[in-house]
Amino acid sequence: MPSFSIIIPWCNRKELSVTLEKNLPLFEKHAAEVIISNIGGNTELLQEILQPFSYPFKVVQRTDIAVFNKCLALNMGVSVAGGEYLFLLDTDIMLEEDLLSAAAVLLETDCFVTIGKVYESEKSTAGGKSFIAELAYFIEIKDIHDNSAVIETSRHYINEKGRSAPGLVLLRKAHFLAVNGMNTALSGWGWEDNDLLCRLQLKLSLKWKKSGSAIHLTHTDQQRVINNNSRKASEAANYAKCLDNYSQGNYTGTYKEDIQ
Repeated sequence: MPSFSIIIPWCNRKELSVTLEKNLPLFEKHAAEVIISNIGGNTELLQEILQPFSYPFKVVQRTDIAVFNKCLALNMGVSVAGGEYLFLLDTDIMLEEDLLSAAAVLLETDCFVTIGKVYESEKSTAGGKSFIAELAYFIEIKDIHDNSAVIETSRHYINEKGRSAPGLVLLRKAHFLAVNGMNTALSGWGWEDNDLLCRLQLKLSLKWKKSGSAIHLTHTDQQRVINNNSRKASEAANYAKCLDNYSQGNYTGTYKEDIQ
């Protein structure tokens, strides 16, 4: 099996202890490298969370930064990653099956992979059966050189009460570096994951594949508020920045600059 590096961005999220307990057997099966990237979080809390596990985690930290930036956390994590393949995994996600095996096969081709379906840990009982099975929203971008990207901004599996997960990405480290990683000019939450997927298509012409399913530990969007900015406002601002970059033919992130 090719080697995987699991990158988990973190800042004071206690649920990491729950998701690690669930996910570590799969990571152990593949001898995956697990990297916790702490941006602005409490180092003692992180040590307390990791202490019960014997797994040889790598921890990379920037405690001098007051405001969490997911893109910076991912770039820092990748900077110490030794795996051929990367899995960008959120703190609050529990994997339901061995998607690393399936992803390894898919990643032999020119593609990247996202988790196909995510379900909430707190099941909703609202609504009966619908004749609409799936509802999806897309954005398509094509540049003057006929490079194109299709971004599925959301897909809802109505009767299954599930959704798509564009932020849970598996890809080759070489492809991540080829687009210069994540863009740390994008702050808060929203569109930073879509930006990566968009640039992988526009710059490298990679195909988008989906595989597997996962459980999201349910929480409110209040945990996503940064600098008194809501997720909706944050996503709109990030989307505008990305469109401005694409309009200038700028399909690169800030990985090299961040690491320097």
